[in-house]
Order: sequence, then structure tokens, then C-alpha cells
Amino acid sequence: LALFIIYQLNNIANPILLVQAKEDAYNFITKTVNTSVSKSIENLDINSLFIISYDQNGEIISIDFDSIIVNRLLTDVALDIENNMSSIDEPIYDVPFGVVFKNSFLIDLGPNIPVKLKLVGSIVNNIDTKITNYGINNALIETTINLEINQLIMLPITSKNVKINLSIPIAMKLIQGLVPN
Repeated sequence: LALFIIYQLNNIANPILLVQAKEDAYNFITKTVNTSVSKSIENLDINSLFIISYDQNGEIISIDFDSIIVNRLLTDVALDIENNMSSIDEPIYDVPFGVVFKNSFLIDLGPNIPVKLKLVGSIVNNIDTKITNYGINNALIETTINLEINQLIMLPITSKNVKINLSIPIAMKLIQGLVPN
């Protein structure tokens, strides 16, 4: 009877605890990623990301990324996130067992359940741009880093792989074209 009660409690508790752990993991990873991106772009001249080609009349022909700087930025961000995530051996937070009861009066009752995160696989990242018209003959270029991070959320009784996708804006540049006569 005791084993049956523990089994039933486990079936009820695990999904609820995993939902709470996913939310906490998302918040933790978002803070880690934002810190890593901020540190990586701190000394970066945003104008160095773009290579702008002009014709003899001073009109813009093309706008490209400087692939060396972009690749260095993406590598720095990924390595910093991996270092931060791999150095975590302790539980990053505790979920109170009272969360299982879905009652605000009982939420802080019971023991705290430690939650660990482990980086699974690698971090997939890339640069994305969005170009929009801005005024007369101008363009606004928004540049973001897109990250896909696979994490393993580990609770004492169960674990689950979670894929977290984040888009972090890193640069906005206004390109002014010539105003037509």
C-alpha cells in the first residue's frame, strides 16, 4: 500500500514539478545568455558588423556582414554560455514540494526539491537580420542572435530534455539613402 501511494504521488507530482522546473530553467538560461551576449558585444563596434558598399554617386549598393567578426561573436557567445553551464555542479534552484498541490496556502510547505541543469549537446546559434523601410529612402537593420540550447532538467526522481530558443537583439543600424529629387 505504501509503494502504491508513493507511485501515485510520483505520477501526480512529476508533471507539475517539471512544468515549474522548465519555467525556472528558462529564466535561468535567459539570464545566462543575456549576460554572455552583453559581455561579448561590450567591446564590439556595432558598425564593424556591417560592410556597406557604395557606388560612385554615393548610393548604397549592398550591405553585408563582416563574416570574421560575426563568427567571432557567435563563437564567443557559445563558448561563454557553455562555460557557464558546464561549471554548474550544484542544483541551481529548489522547487518547494507544495507546488504540487496547486494551492497558494500550501505552496511553501514540504521539503524543497533540488533541480539541476545540464547542457546536452551543443549550442546552435546564428545571426538573423530584419530590414524595414524607415522614412523616405532609409532602412532600419535589426540584428539578432538566435540561440537553441538543449538542456537536461534533472529532478531527484525524473529528468527531461528541454529545448530553449532565444532571440537576443544585438544591433540596430539606420542606413540613410539618398533622397530622390
